[in-house]
Amino acid sequence: MSNRYLHRVLFPKSIAVFGAGEKETALAGIVLNNIISAGYKGRIFPVCPETVVKGLKVYSGINGIEGRIDLAVLSVSQSALPETILSCGKAGASGAVIVSREGFPEEFRNEILGFARRAGVRLIGPHSWGILNPMADLNAGFARQKVFPGELAVISQSSAICSTILDLSLCRKIGLSFLIGLGDMIDVDFADLIDYLTNNSMVRAILLHIETLSNLRQFMSAARAAARIKPVIVFKTDRHRPAFSIVQQSAADRLNEISIYDAAFKRAGIVRVDTVEGLFDCAELVSKKIRPKGASLVIITDSKTPGTMAVDALRDRGVAPAVLDHTAIAGIDQILSAGWSRSNPVCTRSELAPEIFMKLVSFCQSLPDIDGVLIILSPQIINPESFSGVLSSALKEIKIPVFVAWMGGDSVYSARRILNDAGISTNETPERAVRAFMYLYTYGKNQRLLQEIPPRVADYRFEVSITRNIIMSAVDRKPVALTETESLNILSAYGFPVVSTQTAGLKKDDASKSMTFPSIVNPPDFSLVMGSRMIPAFGPVLFIGPGGGIENIFRDWATGLPPLNTVLARYMLESASILIQFVKAHSREMKSNLKICEDLLIKLSHLVADFPEIAAIDIHPLMFTENQASITDAKIVVASSSILSPLHLIISPYPNQYETTAATKKGIALLIRPMKPEDANLLQELWSTFSSRTLYYRFSKQIKELSAELLVSLTQIDYDREIALAAVQRTESGEQMLGVGRLYGTTGADIAEFSVVVGDPWQGHGIGAQLLSRLIFIATDRKIKTIWGIIQRENKNMIELARKLNFSIIGEPGDPQVEATLSMLP
Repeated sequence: MSNRYLHRVLFPKSIAVFGAGEKETALAGIVLNNIISAGYKGRIFPVCPETVVKGLKVYSGINGIEGRIDLAVLSVSQSALPETILSCGKAGASGAVIVSREGFPEEFRNEILGFARRAGVRLIGPHSWGILNPMADLNAGFARQKVFPGELAVISQSSAICSTILDLSLCRKIGLSFLIGLGDMIDVDFADLIDYLTNNSMVRAILLHIETLSNLRQFMSAARAAARIKPVIVFKTDRHRPAFSIVQQSAADRLNEISIYDAAFKRAGIVRVDTVEGLFDCAELVSKKIRPKGASLVIITDSKTPGTMAVDALRDRGVAPAVLDHTAIAGIDQILSAGWSRSNPVCTRSELAPEIFMKLVSFCQSLPDIDGVLIILSPQIINPESFSGVLSSALKEIKIPVFVAWMGGDSVYSARRILNDAGISTNETPERAVRAFMYLYTYGKNQRLLQEIPPRVADYRFEVSITRNIIMSAVDRKPVALTETESLNILSAYGFPVVSTQTAGLKKDDASKSMTFPSIVNPPDFSLVMGSRMIPAFGPVLFIGPGGGIENIFRDWATGLPPLNTVLARYMLESASILIQFVKAHSREMKSNLKICEDLLIKLSHLVADFPEIAAIDIHPLMFTENQASITDAKIVVASSSILSPLHLIISPYPNQYETTAATKKGIALLIRPMKPEDANLLQELWSTFSSRTLYYRFSKQIKELSAELLVSLTQIDYDREIALAAVQRTESGEQMLGVGRLYGTTGADIAEFSVVVGDPWQGHGIGAQLLSRLIFIATDRKIKTIWGIIQRENKNMIELARKLNFSIIGEPGDPQVEATLSMLP
């Protein structure tokens, strides 16, 4: 859904309400009354059999309305709904909100979606709570209260949760920019709205309540783009369902949906919270600029038990409190008397002045491995408001996150308010304060994952044809388990360390030579379980965990989604604390063994990304002996797939089909390929060749340096919505990047913007022509109808190139820029 049409839905200048009679208890009547009560200033058209409603002229049908309708609110019978949608399209409506509460059969949902597409109308609902937008004085929903305007946008599938969030926001005096009830999402979904809200400057954070997701690939694309710009926070309900797989075997099938959702959320750079209140708590926290780099927390308390409560809350989340070394203890000795606990929590066992707390916080800030401080205060503090005033003023100078848990009720309410108003996270209990710290830590960690640049590694080369022959000769509509020999051959073709005492030859096709696997000699130090499952809606899901019988006791699987690189594989492993502890306990070289696991996870990622027919993989045991891995047994299950690779993945992989070779008019041999995250260093080297004029031509402004944030955004590409092509020349020392071309758009859009830039030493060699021609080819392949770009008028070479490639050049005389547009229609 383009932002232009969605803007008309969320900022409508005219609204038609179908089914709005005098009966205010009817759904349409409630919505109409709320639209009027909110002070909506646009035109309102009730459509119903009555003659006058709420003093407004009533229309028997939409055809009698003069002018265009932007938004329609529909509360009509199922039999009348198709024709009503068609009439909305004729009246020019961009969207319709279906607020009917009756259930819609699946067949009928598909039917009305078909009518909506014929009419050019986007549908929100059915069972939608409605739309609330205080910036437009719009309350086209079931909220009778007047909301505080603010910067938090909320999207929920549940009407009950929408109402709850609204009440909570009023109670806590938290302002909202949007509150949108998606209902059953037969058309407009989370991805559509996230794309719109990402580009809305009035939205500081996006809060989501999710019951289920229908198109995870579009959601991931939109969420990852949004999370780079503003916080995205998710409250997921129905969290403990088992993940359904078309095969049921082994301990791996105890994977539950929330572990897979969590893997997806981490990849998108968003944070999941456990409660509705957590949405607001987390939104307020992540908007702060000071974030912890790690999870090392010091707890300072005037009473032992609250400190223990905080430690329990940390350990419940798999985190231990910070360890105070001899230097730290000696430093605290200088601040406190000998009666303190001499460990973390730092328990003073007596009431201290706020200045002493500040000395402790300042000292903790000076310690190299401390990421945050939690101050726990009890209700018996004398003059709590004065205490808060001193503390809040002093904490402004602290550069690490500080949280306060001030236990108690009304007696310390005002004191907590003083701290909160000063921007200090203040909570009623230690557990809630720890939760706040972990939200902030998780958000920062996920953001670092988005920003981290993976190291360059040698490209993996696999024997894909061997695997294809095995799978295609065995695949059927029903799941088929390959033989052990076939399974091991596939793993060996993808570089896994297969060992055996037998020779495994292919029996079903002679296209590949037989494989002789080396035999295992020494007993293993330890073993792991590794594999994948094809999960509906998610595609292939990777897992790894402890083996040797431990897998039947613990469910601490590391779960991840392809594609993986070294950074993503490492983060996947680190997400499972029991796995890390298991490897550490059984390995003298933990780092090297984890490196092996990273490599094998990347290979597994390639395998399941290449073949959507793979329903399940079980590698058990994955044995480690003297820092070497070996596999003696594996089971692979395959089944026919109607989805071609890579469309079965919810995260777009590297599009190797767009790699090509070319030669410029001056004879430079080029490899033109999509940009990879590992290309950051190559792009930095290319950037160093740009003159100020070249940078101005590319960005329409002077850019002094390539910041870390800009470097990441230019190299970490969401291939579903953007293509960046690098023109690379191979040299004796490796690769050298000579130029870059880009296509920008949104997922599924039929229009895209292009840009091309070439390093100054290679301008005039025809590299720009090769890049732009390749971008046109990709646009055609992706069924993009129009590509366009802005060119500086003085960049005459680029304007001439665009004309040669049949672009139309549009611009008023005297304008510093022109627009180059190419229609891709046949």
